[in-house]
Amino acid sequence: MEFDMKLFLALVRKRLLLLIAVTAGACMLTAYLSTSLLTPKYDATTKLMIGTAAGGERSITDINEVQGNIKLTETYKEILTSPPVLEAVALAHPEFGLDAEKLGKLITVHSVNETPVMIVTARAETYARAADIVNAVAAGFRSHVPLVMGVDNVKVLNEASIIGKPEPASPNVELNVMIAAIVSLMVMLAGVFLMEYFNDSIRSEEDLERFAGIKTLAAIGKIRKKDVAASDSKKTNKKVGDPTNANVSLH
Repeated sequence: MEFDMKLFLALVRKRLLLLIAVTAGACMLTAYLSTSLLTPKYDATTKLMIGTAAGGERSITDINEVQGNIKLTETYKEILTSPPVLEAVALAHPEFGLDAEKLGKLITVHSVNETPVMIVTARAETYARAADIVNAVAAGFRSHVPLVMGVDNVKVLNEASIIGKPEPASPNVELNVMIAAIVSLMVMLAGVFLMEYFNDSIRSEEDLERFAGIKTLAAIGKIRKKDVAASDSKKTNKKVGDPTNANVSLH
């Protein structure tokens, strides 16, 4: 069966109400699940910069030093998420109730392109908890760098503030609803097309000509019971003397 755009559009028009109903239902169900059953998560961020070691004489504007610091960001990202740093933070903050492994799952680190700036993010059930975790990890990382690298060259650009009520980072209700709408619509369109593809019944003159290659010579219209009843009623209500009932005698 070759793809026919006109036929496909006709199928869509025929099943339009069903498509709209299913898509709307999927969107409402997704919105309900996203807002009622999923626990909101909040992100808190701290920015760190790799600069000149404390007491160093070189300026951060030295291009060679900047390039060197940019290259160091990949190394420092690995150090920040390493078990020694996370274990030290977990021991120093038992109030978090997290071990090094669980703490590592809450932390993400990425660097700003072509800069010696690192962005550390923590995700938790509340923003205040996320801010406390990310600030503690940043402080633990700063104290660990001199032990590993032999230099104290990490500076805090800004700590995560515990003040404010930011929007949850997840779940993203709008994105979830959009995905649900697209997926449900695609599934329904595919279902409608397959239903038509496997339906081999002849329902119109066009179907007969398309599938059998036979043109229609005559067609018997559908007769409804009320049409038959109306016709019988007209016959019984005719009176003698009506022009239609007059008898003509020829002598």
